[in-house]
Formats: sequence, C-alpha cells, structure tokens
Amino acid sequence: MIEGNIRTAKILFVSDYMRNDEAAFHTILSDQRRSILVGALNRAGIPEADYAFTIIFPFETSSEGLVKESQDKKTLALMNCKKVINDLKPNVIVPLGEMALKYITGLEKIQNHKCTVLKAKAEFGGIKTIPLLHPEHIQKVWEDHAYMSFGCSRLKSEYHSKETRQDSRCFRLSLDLSFSQIMKELDVIEFGSNEISLDFETGRSQINTLGIARDDQNAIAIECLPDKWNIIEFHQLWKKVRDILENPRIKKVCQNAMHESQFCSLYGIELKGISFDTMVAFKMLHPNLEMGLDNICRLYTDLPYWKDEGKDWNDVRNWRDHLLYNCKDTTSTFQAKTNLEIALKERSLWEQYETYIASLYPAMQDMSNAGILISKERLEDAKAEVNKELTHLKESFNAETKERFGLEINPNSPKQVKSLFREAKIKIPTKMGKETVGKDALKKLTKTYPKEALIPALIKISDLTNELETYYNFDYDEDNRLRFSSSMFHNEFGEFKTSENPFGKGFDLSGLYKKTKSFLMADEGKEFLEVSFWKAEQTYLAYDSGDQKMISMIRDGKDIPEMLATRMFNKAFPHPYSPEYRIAESAIYAAAYGMSPRAFSIQTSATIRGISDNDAKKYISIIFEFFPKLKQRQERIQSKLRSDRTLKNLIGSTATFYDRLNDDLFKRAYEWGYRSLMSDLIKQLSVHIRPNLIKAITNDSVLIQEESLEIFQDIDWIDARLWHPELKTLTGSFKFQPVCKKGTTWGNLERI
Repeated sequence: MIEGNIRTAKILFVSDYMRNDEAAFHTILSDQRRSILVGALNRAGIPEADYAFTIIFPFETSSEGLVKESQDKKTLALMNCKKVINDLKPNVIVPLGEMALKYITGLEKIQNHKCTVLKAKAEFGGIKTIPLLHPEHIQKVWEDHAYMSFGCSRLKSEYHSKETRQDSRCFRLSLDLSFSQIMKELDVIEFGSNEISLDFETGRSQINTLGIARDDQNAIAIECLPDKWNIIEFHQLWKKVRDILENPRIKKVCQNAMHESQFCSLYGIELKGISFDTMVAFKMLHPNLEMGLDNICRLYTDLPYWKDEGKDWNDVRNWRDHLLYNCKDTTSTFQAKTNLEIALKERSLWEQYETYIASLYPAMQDMSNAGILISKERLEDAKAEVNKELTHLKESFNAETKERFGLEINPNSPKQVKSLFREAKIKIPTKMGKETVGKDALKKLTKTYPKEALIPALIKISDLTNELETYYNFDYDEDNRLRFSSSMFHNEFGEFKTSENPFGKGFDLSGLYKKTKSFLMADEGKEFLEVSFWKAEQTYLAYDSGDQKMISMIRDGKDIPEMLATRMFNKAFPHPYSPEYRIAESAIYAAAYGMSPRAFSIQTSATIRGISDNDAKKYISIIFEFFPKLKQRQERIQSKLRSDRTLKNLIGSTATFYDRLNDDLFKRAYEWGYRSLMSDLIKQLSVHIRPNLIKAITNDSVLIQEESLEIFQDIDWIDARLWHPELKTLTGSFKFQPVCKKGTTWGNLERI
C-alpha cells in the first residue's frame, strides 16, 4: 500500500499500522495526524510532490493486537511493505515511531534516534534513514512537536541525495598506545592546537578518563587513574594535562564547562581558556528544550545517537568501549559547537554569548569553586532552633492524635499518615490511580477539610523537615566553606541556578530564608554588597500591561498591595508583614499570571492563612477591577502564541513554546516576560563586575564581596545606565530601581 506521488517521491514515510479511524477510510494516516506531519514539511519547504507514504501493516490493529494476528497475515504484510520500499528506491526512508524504526533499522528507542541520520538494514539497501516520532505521539505529547519540526528541517537538507555520511573519525585510545606515544599526542595538542574539545569521564568523585578532540574528526581518550601508571608516569601525565588545561591560549570547548572546571579544581588545576559551552549556547537558542549533549547533537550534528554506549562510569568494565564513548563525546561536542556558533550568529546572539562566556563564566567558576564562608557556630544555633521547633510540632501533633485516636505516628511516614487519615475519616487523594499524601495533596485537603488541624500541621512538619535536611544537615568542606555548582541558563526563563556540586556539597542559593543566610559570612576583613531591584515585578506588570492607573501609582511611589488590602479587607493601612497585606500582594501575581481562584486559595491557605474559594475569586476580581489592562495583557500573550508560538521579552530574548495551547502553557507564558527579563538583567549586571568579587548570583540579585565597600561608591556599574538599558513599551519607558545592601552576614544586610 502506498499513497502520494510515487513517480517523483524522494522521501518515503513508513507508518506502523492503521488506527481505527484510519482503517475506516483505509488511509495510512488520519487527516489530523497527517496535518501534523505535512504542516512541519511545509514549514521546512518540502513540496508534496517529493514524498509518499506506506505502511507496514495495512489493517486495523495495535501494537498489542498484532500478537493475535495470524503469522501468515503479518508475514505477507511485511513482504509487501519491503517490496514497496525496494521498488520505490527513495533517497530517504522516514520510519514513523517505534515499530517502524525497528523494522527499517533494527534499532529500538525512537526517542533516542529521532531526527538523526541512520542507515536502513541491508534488506532495504542501506538507504539513508531519518526516524521521526509518530504523529499519534505528537497528539499525546504536544511539546515533542519541536522534534517533528527539527526532523523535517533535517530532511530538507538530506533528501536530495542518496549519499550517507561515512564516519571517518579517528580515535586514539590509551589502551593501544605506549606512554611515550600518549605524551607525544599531548605535545601535539599543547603546541599545535588553538582550540580543543574537552570532556572528563568521572566516577567515585575522581576523573577516570580524559578526552580531548583537536577537531570534529580526531580525538584521544586517556585512562588516567593512578593504578594504570607507575608513579613517575602518573605525575608526568598529569603535569602535561595541567599545562594544557591551564594554558589560556588553547581555547576549550565543553558541554557543561562547570563540571570540567570543578573536577579540575579538585585536582588543583585552574581550567583556563573556556571559549564555548555547547549547553549554554543551546539554551540561549532553545530555552524550552532539554540541553543534554544527546539532544544538542540530535539537532546540530549529523551523528547517530551513541549515549547508550556509556553507562558504567563508577565501575568501568569494558575500557575500550568506555574510551570510544569518550571520543564520540568530544568529537560530537566539537561538531555541535561549529553549528551552534552559526545558529547564534544567524539569531544575532553571538555578541551576547561571547560576553557571557568571557565575563560571566569566570565569575561562575570563581564563586562555585571558592564558595562562601560558613560560621559553624551560627549554623549549629540555627539548626538547633529549627530542630526545637520541629520537635515541638511533632509532640503537639502526636498529643492530638493520641487524644483523638489513641495512637502516635511518625508524621514523615506516608504509610502511617495514610493509616491516620483512614482513622480520621479523611479521604486520601490519588495521583495516577495511587493514594498520595504528598505536600500538594495535603494543600488540597486543607480546602476539603478546612477545620481539620492535623493537615496544616503535617504541611508545616514536612516543610521544616525538608528545610532541615536541605539547608542545615548539608555537607561542607574542611575549610568551612559552602561550595556548589552553577548553571547560567537553568530553565526556559533563562534563570541562574546553584545546586549540589559533583562531590555532594552545596544547594540552591535562590530564595533562601533569612535564617539560612544567617550563617553565610563574608571572609575576614571583607564585606558583602547585595544588588537587587525594588518592586521590579509590579513595575514590569504595570508597563507591560499599559495600565495607566498602575503606572501612576508606581511613579508616585504608592504602595499598591496596601491599597488593595484596604479594599479587600476594609482595613486601613495594613502592616506590610500582616496576612492581609501579603494576601493582597499575592493576589496581584495570581491574577496577572492566570492562577485559578481555587489554586490561589490553596496556595494562600498553605503559606499565609486560610481563605475560601469565593474569597479568592473576589480578591482576583478586585485586581482586574482596579487594573483591567492586566487581563488584556493575557489576551495579547495568548494571541501571540496562537500566531507563531514565540514570545520576545523587552530586551530581545525569545522563546518558542511547543506545548499544546492550554491554560498551563498560558500561565508559563504570562510569567515568561518578567522572569526572562530579570535573568537577562542580572546577567548584564554581573558582567560589569570583576569576576573574583562575585560570591553568588540568584534569580534576582548579585552578592559581591570586597575588602571595603567604600570602593564601590565611585564605581560606575552602580549607575544602572551602564548595564541596564531603558526598557521601552508601547505605553512608555522605564527602568527598575537598583537596591544595594551591605554587611558581613548575608542574612543581616542593611540597605544603603
């Protein structure tokens, strides 16, 4: 069975079997599924005359139903499909989905091989093959539509020729080389290379393999554990490695350079000359897509998937395969770098990218590897305070359970909490068909059982337990410093993130409690300076929505949450720390970002105080009553997404949203403009500061350390004009107001 223009088709799509709606009309793909694929082909510029469709099993069934079909029927279908393919002799075969991939290539896992250039099995003449996800999958997982589009773009560049890429890469493995040969190879790299791709394979907190590629064709992988070499060779090898890694003349290309930098730091080596990080480049280009090397190379190289080949880093049993895997990593990274650089220049992002790598990356290296000083005494005091509060909560909780039900439980045990709920006649929520008493489920139960005191107590106990484990019972180094890892583009908003480093130390520094910051200290004889913004989010929403009333209040310095709280609660001038004020402030963002009244009610009840769904609805309506342009802003964003699914923030960063157009997508899009803008401004601020002064970067602030903050009074970067452009909207221009605080303890800074 074949459909399409068989006389001119150069591309043959191979589907698996007919769904019931396809069998009803005896067609290979239903109208809706075909439109998903054809839409991507049209965007790629591939005309209808250039492709056709066939199917492996041209009858109604399913992947499970095939087992019940007669073997003769299946064999005949397979033979007919093979004949169609071999008679047509297309330039490219495109298997659609898992079953077709295995039939055409013998490979499995379509998610791994999608969009990559492969060869069909010998029985199909080894024809060039580019697998795509089946349109039925796209219907279910709409965000994977991105890979349908990228796959069709790959088709566009490949289908005019039958030629397949021959892998001509040359890999030199230390298993096959003498020590002197390895040292000669490293000499060539040190004295004859201007740019290299670098990758470490690590396990058990040490480097077991060093990989270096001189270009996208030539690489060496060296086993570098001490038991491989005698003591003299081992020291000579690492001295040569140090000379290469610390040479700033030799540019270094990495996938996640922070990982390499931190392992170098462990070995007393300062990695210099980082010129390109494929992870950062990819996230700048595609903030909504996964940034693993496999995904990057799927879209920016013509190399087949190889990541299944390396899985035993902690206990390497096949060193040849392990070293080959490393060579594939380094050469793939080098090839991806070349194509990513072209893409950055085409999108006018190259200059910005170079600035980040040249100025921001050294700051991230310094702050992550140097860390922040910890006061052990203050840490122990804070930990004791949290432990005391947690113990008191658990005792009070069990006193109530014992009085009411005659039992005591461990409130951190889901099994025991479920038993308690059954005893208390509380209906246990389910998720994916299974009972759950996780935090989100408990929050929802506060609405169903508003008078049940056990539920908010469990939420508080869970929060304090997590806080204790994350921020107080953590590992730090012997020199009393908290070290961590840093990511420049963590998510679709392009935000910074700090996290645990490869050695199990550190945590996320964004949104820390004041109590947590109380034991993070400036070095002796130095002070902190924190730079952030004042009422930035409200200012942004006012100007981005164009609501003149909100803009006037911002310009006049009026307190918007105070005004709203007075209206909501008929209570004049509530204190900024009062529940009424905090609810009013939260209502602004709940309304602006499309939160439902029930979700707002649950959030507020769990964090501030209980409010009913009706009250939540009333408070959100008051926001739109005062500031109607906030609603119009949402409508504008929705219209833009429906038009081309792309948003641009006020200084030009863009993101494409591939997910299905629904409320969840819209909520993320409503937030994207502000959060992406703030992350851009924080980066722009950071590149104007000497790298070794920065101690931490968060989503909305930069923490700086210097011997005397008097030096900052005359430094130009405090004047926002140098790093913070005037932000222009259709209703006016504005700038955020920088706020500076100083002190020797991060948790006790004073505004200056």
